[in-house]
Amino acid sequence: MTLLTPAELQIWLEWAGARLIAMPGRRIGPAAPKVIWPDYSQETFQVLEHRGAMSVKVAAPSSKEIPIVDEILILPNVCSRDYVRRVLHVRSLVHPLNGRYLYKWTRIAELLDVKPRTIKMWHRQGLEEVVDKADPVVVKKIYLFMNNGDMPVLANSSQGIP
Repeated sequence: MTLLTPAELQIWLEWAGARLIAMPGRRIGPAAPKVIWPDYSQETFQVLEHRGAMSVKVAAPSSKEIPIVDEILILPNVCSRDYVRRVLHVRSLVHPLNGRYLYKWTRIAELLDVKPRTIKMWHRQGLEEVVDKADPVVVKKIYLFMNNGDMPVLANSSQGIP
């Protein structure tokens, strides 16, 4: 089994944060039956051209993704310092459409009343601590899911650790 790296963990957290934000929040019960016909192209240009001024929405996570999202978002809980957990959780919140972080380093620093440099250091230390303390069974389960091609690529997933 390959070892988890901080860069992979960051990608997982960003993916899970984006999927969490994409979850529908207002509907409690099953939706009314709908007919979606004909099928339209999923290319952005064609969708925008067809839809006009209507906003583009992100698809809700599938039933296979939800348990994995839960597993990934629980990983930072092994951190011993609560402020490091907060930084990891807040930094994992990524907009599902454009891949932008909802909280920039400076905003997180303002919330915790420290310098952005300190936040970046805590984030890096937190990723390393999670990698060291993560349950190998959970990591293997997530690896299997991610490597089966079930994970869509995020817009900013190629970014390294700060």
